[in-house]
Amino acid sequence: GMACDRGVLAKRLREVGYYRLSAYWFPYKVPSGEGGAVFREGTDFSHVWRTYQFDRELRLVMFDAVSRIEVFARSQIAHLASKRAGIFSYPPEEVTRLRHEYKLARRNEAFMKHFADAYGDAHELPPYWMMVEVVPMGTLESLYSHLEPSVRSEIAASFGVKVPVLKNWLSVIRVARNACCHHSRVWNRVWGVRPMIPREWDDFDADAGKTFAVLTVLNYMLGRIDAGNGWRADVENLLSDYQDIPSSEVGFPENWGSLEAWGGPRLD
Repeated sequence: GMACDRGVLAKRLREVGYYRLSAYWFPYKVPSGEGGAVFREGTDFSHVWRTYQFDRELRLVMFDAVSRIEVFARSQIAHLASKRAGIFSYPPEEVTRLRHEYKLARRNEAFMKHFADAYGDAHELPPYWMMVEVVPMGTLESLYSHLEPSVRSEIAASFGVKVPVLKNWLSVIRVARNACCHHSRVWNRVWGVRPMIPREWDDFDADAGKTFAVLTVLNYMLGRIDAGNGWRADVENLLSDYQDIPSSEVGFPENWGSLEAWGGPRLD
């Protein structure tokens, strides 16, 4: 029931795989009278493939933001934790995990092997600015949760939020990072880890479980890092290039550009 060029369809299935691609045509199916499902009349594979292309490019835009935010978060943790507590003063709850990460890093990272050879007899772990470069995002998230309260607050303030919000947002960043790295669908997705919406965002009324909410957090965090980052323009250009793909399927409300978290005027 789906209109298509059979040769093109076969080519795309070889490139992408049936199971992955089927997620993009599933929303175009409707129940049949026999307990199964059929494609809605007018469904065309060319539109399904456009949706897949949009999703792929949206992941690239998302990952650009995620990578910049992640690097900044690592830098802030290394700098402020070292400054306040000392360059080797890791939270006791994290030492076992960090020992494991250090052991793994020595196998692949030359700078870690050099530290172990030169200073390993005096220091069990490298200083903060080295450790934060090799730990996975989950470890970084846990490390932040166990830093001294004053350090957590100072790092959260650099993003313009309170500690509970930043803890949630680091989880969101981790999940978004994994989705992008593993080529998971972000179009028409409901996220298991939902962004916590700050109370100050009183004009935000979109679904916090949709990708738009994740994009909003990314845009806001990038704005705190670099006000002239230009990422919003990348989002706008993508939507413009794919006007045939309804942005509402990603959770965009009609007034999204005027929301305060996207640089719009505050609505009092």
